[in-house]
Amino acid sequence: MGLSALKALELFSDADDQKTFVYVVYYGTIANFNIPLQLSCEMLNQAKDIGLLHGEHLGAIWNGNYFLHKGLLAAIELSKLQKECKYQESIVEGDRDQFFGMTAAHTDLIKNTIDILTGHEPFSGPIDGDWPSPGTTVMRYEYLKKYHHSLRAFWTRNFSQCVWCTNYLEDMHKNLPASPIMTKFFGGLAGCCLSDRKRDDCLLDGAIAIMREKEAICAHNFRNKRLLLEAEKFSFAGEIEDAEVAYLSAIEAARKARFVHEQGLACELAAAHYSRNSSEDNRRRSLLQQALECYRNWGCKPRVEYIEKMIAKI
Repeated sequence: MGLSALKALELFSDADDQKTFVYVVYYGTIANFNIPLQLSCEMLNQAKDIGLLHGEHLGAIWNGNYFLHKGLLAAIELSKLQKECKYQESIVEGDRDQFFGMTAAHTDLIKNTIDILTGHEPFSGPIDGDWPSPGTTVMRYEYLKKYHHSLRAFWTRNFSQCVWCTNYLEDMHKNLPASPIMTKFFGGLAGCCLSDRKRDDCLLDGAIAIMREKEAICAHNFRNKRLLLEAEKFSFAGEIEDAEVAYLSAIEAARKARFVHEQGLACELAAAHYSRNSSEDNRRRSLLQQALECYRNWGCKPRVEYIEKMIAKI
């Protein structure tokens, strides 16, 4: 249906003002599972500019918010997202009361997440604040708060909180339009990083299953994630050779998909695998150096600082 709407727009030379709302529905939600995330970001940003040109500020705001949200997943450089977020705030400021403050609340969530990942603000645990609107949107906002809590906790290495969010959203998702796919990915990996006593293999198995399902539709977005989750499963099961192959495949798949943050993550976890299995220091150091370069390119200060400490210990 989304593609049909896009094709219908192409038939009319004066339909640009309609693109803002069609694009935000298709590229903001449906296309997550069909096309590369980077392309969705490009089209959402284009629709935001079209909306501003035609005076469709609400459409521009929603396209801008979805662009920032997808940009975090698509590995757009965090400093660039930060600049875009400041511009987005200036747009939202003129319509702060739209949908009882919903647009402003969404923008604030994204801004605070970017500030934490760039090291401008510390990770401070669960996200406070009540939803300014009554009704069904409360559930959606609660989901978004937990999602951003999960994302922040994962990239700042607060793994127990990330796992808690994943389990919370598992119970919650039946009341939402879609299962929280990325929190499954974060939670599956975070569970592996906990101690043996606390590790929950069910989270990992569930994450692998959903990534395999989505990979069949869009390998670009999900193949590297499935490979990395499987590498962790092999590693903790003691299947050393299978784990090594899966880690290297995950690194290469992330590189090809231009997910530099997940390329760095795969390098980091591969180095941890070799550390657990008494591999030589040179191999670990090489992988950590690769992870460091990826995280620097992305701009994630908490991960950069962590990897620098790991390298110094070798």
